[in-house]
Formats: sequence, C-alpha cells, structure tokens
Amino acid sequence: MTRVKICGISDLKTAEVAVEAGADFIGLIFAPSPRQVTPEEASEIAKAIHNRRGSRGRIQINTSEVHDSQPEERLGSWKKLLEENLDKFKPLIVGVFVDQPIEFVNEVIQTVGLDLIQLSGHEQKNYFDKLEIPAIEVVHIFPQTTTQDIVNHMSLNKAAGLLLDTATTKLKGGTGKTFDWEIATKINSQIPLLLAGGLTEKNVSEAIKTVLPWAVDVSSGVEKDGKKDHQAIKKFIQAAKGVASESQ
Repeated sequence: MTRVKICGISDLKTAEVAVEAGADFIGLIFAPSPRQVTPEEASEIAKAIHNRRGSRGRIQINTSEVHDSQPEERLGSWKKLLEENLDKFKPLIVGVFVDQPIEFVNEVIQTVGLDLIQLSGHEQKNYFDKLEIPAIEVVHIFPQTTTQDIVNHMSLNKAAGLLLDTATTKLKGGTGKTFDWEIATKINSQIPLLLAGGLTEKNVSEAIKTVLPWAVDVSSGVEKDGKKDHQAIKKFIQAAKGVASESQ
C-alpha cells in the first residue's frame, strides 16, 4: 500500500485528524512559508504523536545496514529500514527545512523529537554528513528535467529518499501544480521515492498507477482558503490507500 505524507500541518487537531485517517508521515515546515511552525508549536504536535507510541519510543535506524556501494542499493536499504520503522512508529514526524544553518536544524531535531527531515533547498553533501537523523532530498522538477537528472541525484548526496516536486521560481513546495509524471516512471521502484506536486484526492489514484511511488506527499491539495481541510485530508488518504499498486 502506498505511504502518505500530509505536509504543512500547523496545529494539533489537524495532526490528529491526519493520524486517525492513516497518514504515514506528518510534515512540519520550519522554513519561511505560510505553513511555517515554530519549534514550540511543533513540539506540541510531536508530543502527542510520541504519546501514541507509548513505550515503543523513537525511530531506530541502524545506518550500518545501509550499503554505500551503489546509489540504488543504498536507497533500497533505506527503504527497508524506513518500512520497518513505519511498522513500529507510524506516523513518522518529518521536519522540512530550506537552506537553513545546520546548527538550527540539529537543534530543532532534538527539541521537537523529529524522526526524519526533508531538505527542500540546495544543500550539499557535507550538509547531509552533519545531520543527526536521515534526510529526504527534494528534487525540483522543471519542464526540462529528465529521468537521468533524477537518477543523477541518487549519487550526489547520501539521502534516505527522494521527493519529486514541481519547481517554481518562488516556492519550494506547496505549489499546487503537477509535473509530467512520465519522467518518473522509469525510476527503480525499490527506492523510497515520494511523489508531490499538485496532488489531490481526484488525481492521486492516477498518479500512483502511473509512477508507482513508494509514497505520495500533499499540502495545498488538502487545503481550502489556505487552511488544511480535515475532510479533504481524509478523502486524500482514502484515495491513495485504495490504489492497488504493482510496486507493493
């Protein structure tokens, strides 16, 4: 079954709705954005999720199990580890950052209790090396982007997964616009690939059947008048989880 990430959550009630509906990831944005949360606001949400886990505690990643020989092998190892942790600790809490100081990111990781982070800027390899927890790297898809460009990203940084999102000149996500899904159809289905960009309850089924992603990510597609719509969140998750994918 396809995993689902609800991103841009900024209040506890919405987080609870997403969790109850079956979300696998809760995305909290710490970069400048209409959906930005403070570490204090995020901590309230994270505490509630941690309490749901009870004695199970925090995500446990043994990086010694991640092979560095080939990018696809490395990402395949990450997929296995992430799946194991999702089975134990779902939902995982993902902090979203954009070209922010590594000291700030690591401080938020500890203060909030994040499980994963998502890097949506132009962070380089040495940045990834200094992170205290695994990171998902965003690949911004422009009209001229090719499948090979996406494959090349697998070798650039030691990311735990790749998230494909529509590129714009101003926004680093939450654009509400799709890109040509065909360029992602040849990506190895054994890697943790997340699909974003203009997804809604109406097109997520087609997107999953076309790309066969490991997970789908939505933010503006479950909003009404700039605010998260609880019914839209439930319908999106239901639509995504209802798709039988050949990758599963």
